[in-house]
Amino acid sequence: MTLEPGHVLLDRFVIVRPLGRGGMGAVYLCEDRRLSGKLWAIKEMVCYDPLLLKEATENFNREAHMLAGLRHKSLPMIVDHFEDQGKSYLVMEYVEGQNLAKVVEVEGPLSELQAMRWALEIAQVLGYLHQQNPPVIFRDLKPENVMITTSMSGPAGEGRVVKLIDFGLARHFDPKKRRDTQASGSVGYAAPEQWEDSRQTDGRSDIYSLGGTLYYVLTGKPPSPIYGSHRIRPHRKDIGTDTEALVLRCLQSDPGQRYSDTSELVRDLLLILARLGDKRPEAPARRPVARPTSELSPLAAPRLRPGSGAPRWLGALMVSATIFFLTAALVGLVRPGGAKPSFRSLDSLTRTGLSEKNRARQLMEQGSPAKAIELMDGLVTRNPADAEAHILKQNALALLLGKPPVRVPVLTSMSGREGNEGVSLLYGLALAQAEVNQLGGRPLVLDLYNDESSLPLALQLSKETICPRPDYLVEIGPFNSQHTLAVAPVYNDAGLAMVAPVASDPRIWEAGPYCFTGSDSNLERLDALAAHFTGLGLKRGAILYDPGLTLSSTMAGEFSSILLKRGGEVVSEQPYGESNLPMLIKSRPQFLFLAEYRAQVLVDLMRQLHQAGIQVPTASQARLFGSELVRSGGKDVEGLLLSAYFHPDASRPEVADFKRKFQQTFGELDPSHREATAYDVLKMVLPALETPGATRRSVRDYLAGLSEYVGVTGSFAPGKKLDRRRAYVVEVRDGTYQLVSEPSGKETGLEPAVPPSPRPSP
Repeated sequence: MTLEPGHVLLDRFVIVRPLGRGGMGAVYLCEDRRLSGKLWAIKEMVCYDPLLLKEATENFNREAHMLAGLRHKSLPMIVDHFEDQGKSYLVMEYVEGQNLAKVVEVEGPLSELQAMRWALEIAQVLGYLHQQNPPVIFRDLKPENVMITTSMSGPAGEGRVVKLIDFGLARHFDPKKRRDTQASGSVGYAAPEQWEDSRQTDGRSDIYSLGGTLYYVLTGKPPSPIYGSHRIRPHRKDIGTDTEALVLRCLQSDPGQRYSDTSELVRDLLLILARLGDKRPEAPARRPVARPTSELSPLAAPRLRPGSGAPRWLGALMVSATIFFLTAALVGLVRPGGAKPSFRSLDSLTRTGLSEKNRARQLMEQGSPAKAIELMDGLVTRNPADAEAHILKQNALALLLGKPPVRVPVLTSMSGREGNEGVSLLYGLALAQAEVNQLGGRPLVLDLYNDESSLPLALQLSKETICPRPDYLVEIGPFNSQHTLAVAPVYNDAGLAMVAPVASDPRIWEAGPYCFTGSDSNLERLDALAAHFTGLGLKRGAILYDPGLTLSSTMAGEFSSILLKRGGEVVSEQPYGESNLPMLIKSRPQFLFLAEYRAQVLVDLMRQLHQAGIQVPTASQARLFGSELVRSGGKDVEGLLLSAYFHPDASRPEVADFKRKFQQTFGELDPSHREATAYDVLKMVLPALETPGATRRSVRDYLAGLSEYVGVTGSFAPGKKLDRRRAYVVEVRDGTYQLVSEPSGKETGLEPAVPPSPRPSP
């Protein structure tokens, strides 16, 4: 609830007016009763989700303590930190002026001279932050978080001062950590490593954001979320080549290709300012600019240093080489069950016949679906495991019928880091599409959008391509939870329902009225593992978790509670780390639970445990049916126990029928829970799309009102955590995922619980 003007906090600070509001905070202008006429800015922590309250409070308090110890002319001064009626507040210096984004909107792109002056100030304050012990990484540098004071003394606004505001995402750099506690940032301005689970941000991440900010103030356009696609001189011919080179070096996707630290950046800024100091070129004509969405460029920028140049063909060559390398490096699919591994990867299967697929799309656009069918029929015959070709063939068949089709966009990762898993959704969707089109009703067309495992690209496709199309009434995807949570606000704003088949982060169910999932929480999967151990008479369990990862800490708490309910005992609960192994050994556990879902991290843990001589039954929650775990883990993951809501060898008739149809269509590949859930999700949403007069709102209401849908994977509801699916226990054996046990019915009796608070860092 917004504080009204006149509201008094702590019997001292009188609210004058609101200054701004974000996801977890609101800022107000207030007057100090004790210091007559003195104005302050007060930041109030706002969190409406009780599950996130503890984390939000910790972040808010961290911001207060972090800022309290900093003193710099380009940082706001902290005055007080207090609580009033259960809410937390931060009192800070009121910076009178406009943020940099507003300055550009009103005045137009900056002159090169002014941009470099302010860039120097920003680089210097970043250098100050990075030199703290431990270093402070800002992590959210963007035009909206750079305030420009109202002082206008001197030429070209030289008297205006830069102030960094909003340290909500700032963190201390810890060289011992493998990754950040949470992936956050602003699309276009955040460096790639801020979105990745396996990497930690450092000072070079802030340098990337400074490059994005400079790109905006010089061009009036926000930086593209597609890394490496930026150019300045096509928009500003008057900008020097050394300035463009500096910005592009900051914006390199590889941290090693950026400036190594701010001192190196400051040096080049000073060199450019020295050049500009004599010329003093007039600023370009100022005009207000609308801030459009990102622009696309086909080439990634090569590394450039100020004053250097590079031939245009070099960028294209680098991109071609990168694509070739990524294609060659793709790993294979491991089939569940007793089959031998197939070292073909799913996403590589979709890369066959690229020219034919592109030609088929052109033919459909040109109104020649019959020729497209002929092309795709030949491709499917040669390669029945190419799910994309199956979908394109069905699209052509649907258009050939001449009836107005139902069009459904599908957003998933068909290439990149998660391509091998993300493309698996296409198999279930293709099977469901073929069945629907055989029924003779309104034909179904699936429009495929590949986010290339890139969060910025997923956001761009959602905002610029999918949501604006009025004929789209529901969207299927994205593939993972991180992408789903990030794009949810876009779909909520557009009023377009999105159904992510396999996203299972607990926050998905709270992400907004238009965000749905075909997944369940992990409670039943954890219970299946606890039941397996206790059923064998193994009751003394030890738990290892990552205190820097909320999902891991929460998973550890859930498993601990479930094990205790099953009559077990938690003899040790420790963060990852070799220093904790002696205590773990001393506790003499009968089994281990590793609260981890990342395959490579799990492999490293298993190897470390075995090297320490710890050889007891071990379970985890890593993704099943992928190749990364078994290929990288080898003998170290042999015998590892996992759990899943689907296994192709399960005895349920629905599963056996689905597996039969799947193999008839795609050859000898076995389906996993991803293919099966995607199949269920598409079959579930189609009745709403086929209803006469269907609208985005009616489809959303249908999904929200579904109390239960029974599919191949079991019972679920897109808008509720039913947790009614039965969980199977699976063992890694001989490089395959073998079914160990399946419940005969609902066994647990456990009610879905609010996840406990994450374990604190030691």
